[in-house]
Amino acid sequence: MQHNRFANVCLVVIVVLLGAITFNRDPTPAYAADRFSYEVIHVDETNIAAKVTQETTARWEPVAAPMWAHVYPAQGVVIFRKPK
Repeated sequence: MQHNRFANVCLVVIVVLLGAITFNRDPTPAYAADRFSYEVIHVDETNIAAKVTQETTARWEPVAAPMWAHVYPAQGVVIFRKPK
């Protein structure tokens, strides 16, 4: 198989660029994520606002409300997190 000059130049450029990426002497520092504590609160539609207000004043952050039961009054859970 005969290679032309353009293909050889492209191959050399790719190898040089990959080498420059590989041997980078000033990598970007990586920081670990903060550790969190999680709390699951059972709520229904009559007390959800009060529970969220109560937990946020205690410095908990609501992150999800994944489950709701289709009953009256609607019931579910709210997940809160707080940095350790």
